[in-house]
Amino acid sequence: MNYENYIQIQPEDPVGYLLRARVHEVMGNTGLSQVDLNIAQNLNPLSLIHINPALRSIHLARKSYDYNFENLNKAFYKSPAKLTAYKSVLDQIDLGHSQDSLIDLVLKHLNNKDIIQAESILDEIEVNPMNQSIILDLKGKALMKQGKYVKAKDVFIEAINHNPRFAIAYHNLSICYSLLDQQEEAKINLMKAISLKDDVSLFYFTLAQLNEGNSNNEDAIENYEKAISLDSEYKEAMVNYSQLLKSLGEYEGGLSYLDKAINMVDDDERKYLEANLKFVYGEYDDALQLYKSYLLTHPEDGDALYNIGLTKILLRRSVEGCSDIDHSLTLQTDKEREKLHNLFCKK
Repeated sequence: MNYENYIQIQPEDPVGYLLRARVHEVMGNTGLSQVDLNIAQNLNPLSLIHINPALRSIHLARKSYDYNFENLNKAFYKSPAKLTAYKSVLDQIDLGHSQDSLIDLVLKHLNNKDIIQAESILDEIEVNPMNQSIILDLKGKALMKQGKYVKAKDVFIEAINHNPRFAIAYHNLSICYSLLDQQEEAKINLMKAISLKDDVSLFYFTLAQLNEGNSNNEDAIENYEKAISLDSEYKEAMVNYSQLLKSLGEYEGGLSYLDKAINMVDDDERKYLEANLKFVYGEYDDALQLYKSYLLTHPEDGDALYNIGLTKILLRRSVEGCSDIDHSLTLQTDKEREKLHNLFCKK
């Protein structure tokens, strides 16, 4: 009766019909429940997001790891260096302990986004025929992280010319070609890397990204699964795989991989991913606090602003929520998000 009174006062609000539908369902009035659901959907085609976790999962802003060198401080940044992949190369050649340690240090600096320090150490290493291809590859990686893709490409090619069996250089050249929007060359070089060394999880992660970017989702799924099978704690692969599965409607599978990855990621990333889980499960107050905490360090993150706006809308704080989504759309355009904004915010 209270819901009916509310509906009489607010007949254009789909939430009243959704809540009354749930009561009808509990009482066994399935026909009346469906009528209310239909009315809610007619008022707002996305209104079922209030009661359907799978729909919430689909409309949540995805965030995956990628090779984003425009902003190295951005969360969910993926480094093209995986220490174990380089270690396997170093173990095959005798560089001497001092040089081995220096190269290891360079890799750590590159992974930590400290490009200047990495380049400084590289300049100290004495180049010889044994280490030349590795030094060139690392210099190319430093150039790539500075956005100097054409120069980096030339250096990777030089590393490959020096050692045509240096699989990692082919992988990094592939990333370079991809960033230069030469996708066919990217695929050719990545497949060459895999043909030379087929047990490196990093290579399959990058291949998954290439396939996903080209909408080859079945191949991307296979690639992510291969990467995870080679490295059971590959957090980036798990997060990306979870986002891909959710976007394809495999909501439960996506959440299970996301759940596994949460304890492996950095603090800011954990807040964002945990907020997503809370949102999908309808724990909006907890999701709101986590998004707020994440936005303290990433205030211009359009995905997070969109998600916190959607969270506020579902908490019935529509004015604030619509303002956040407005802000997010000034940072990055997205037709689906604009459609949702129009349905929930345009009165």
